[in-house]
Amino acid sequence: MLTEAASTEIITSPRVGPGWLRLLRAARAAFDISKVVLAALGLILLQTGWGALDRLFPESSAVAPELHALPGGARAGAPANLDLSSWEFVRSAGWRLTEPARILATPLISLFALSKGSGWYLHAMLAVLWVVAVGGIVGGAIARIALLQVSRMQEPGTLGAVRFALRFALPLIATPLFPLLAIGLCALICAGFGLLYWLPAGIGSVVGGTLLFIPLLLGLVMAFLLFGLAAGWPLLHASVAAEAEDLLDALSRSFSYLNQRLGKFVLCVVLAWLIGIPGLLLVDWLATAVTHLAAWGVGLSAPASSLAALTDPGAGERTIARTVAAWPAFWRGVIGLLIRGWIYAYFWTAASFIYLLLRHDVDGTPWSDVKDA
Repeated sequence: MLTEAASTEIITSPRVGPGWLRLLRAARAAFDISKVVLAALGLILLQTGWGALDRLFPESSAVAPELHALPGGARAGAPANLDLSSWEFVRSAGWRLTEPARILATPLISLFALSKGSGWYLHAMLAVLWVVAVGGIVGGAIARIALLQVSRMQEPGTLGAVRFALRFALPLIATPLFPLLAIGLCALICAGFGLLYWLPAGIGSVVGGTLLFIPLLLGLVMAFLLFGLAAGWPLLHASVAAEAEDLLDALSRSFSYLNQRLGKFVLCVVLAWLIGIPGLLLVDWLATAVTHLAAWGVGLSAPASSLAALTDPGAGERTIARTVAAWPAFWRGVIGLLIRGWIYAYFWTAASFIYLLLRHDVDGTPWSDVKDA
C-alpha cells in the first residue's frame, strides 16, 4: 500500500520545479512506509502517556484529547458505511489534516484556561511536555528521512533517522520549550502584580488597576510568543533535522524565517493543506478498498458475521459473540492507525519542505543542502 522506493524516487528525481511547486511532492513523499509507521508509533506513545496522566488526574481528563475519539482513525469502513463521493467526506479530509496542529493546541489551551485548580494546570503542563517530547523525537526522525531524500546525500534509513533524533533529542525537545519558559516568566511577573490586589482597605484594587497596563503589555508579549510557537513548532524540528544544530541556532533561525517571510509561510501552509486533501482522500479510498475486498474474498467461504467488524465499526457492539469480532476489529483499528499515521507523516514532510523553501528564500541556501550528522 505504501512504498519507500516510490517516495525516494519522486523526491530525488532531477526534474525539480521552482519554488512552491516543490510542495506538490510532499503528499507523494508521505507515502513512505517508514514515515507512516514512525508516525503511528508516535501516536501510540502519545496516547499511552496521556492516558496515564488521565488516570493520575481523573478530574481534569478533558485537558488532552483521546486520540481514538477523534475522527480519522475509523475511516477504513466499507462503502456502505461511508459515501466516498460525498462532499462531507471531502470536507472532513480537510479538517482531519489539521489534527497534528490541534493535538498541540488542545493541551496548550488547557494550560492557559482561567480559574482552574493546581491539578488541572499540572496535568496540562505534563501533557504539553509529553506531546513536545514525542513530537520532537518522532517528528525529528520523519523530517530527517524527508530531508535526506531531498538532499540525495545517502539512502535514508529508519533506524538512522531514529538514532539522529535520539542524538539530537535535547534541541528537538527543548527548543519548543524556550518560548514556553519565556511565557512562564511573564506569567510570574503578572502573578506578582496580582498579589497587589490583596492589599487591605481597597488599596490593592486601586494600585493593581492603575498598574494593569504592565500585565497587559506582558500579555501582548506572551501572545506573540504563543503564536510564534504554534506556527514555528514544526519548523523548529525541521531546522534541527536539516542543520544538525543546537537549540539556540534552531530557535533563532526558525523565528527569523517566520519574521522575514511570514506571508510566504502562511501561503505555503495553506497550499500544503490543499495539496494534502487529495492525498488523504486517496489513502481513505485505498484503505476502504483493501478492507472491503479482503472481507469479500474471505467471506466467500467464512461466515459473514465473523468479518463484519472489519468493514462495519458498529458490528463489534452488535454481534452476539464479541470475541468473534475482536480480531477483525483489531485489524480495522490497525488500518485506521496507519491512515492517521499518513496524516502526521505528511505534516512533518510538508513542514520540512516549507522550511527548505523559507531557508532558500531568506539565505539563498540550496534546496539540497542538508548537514550530515
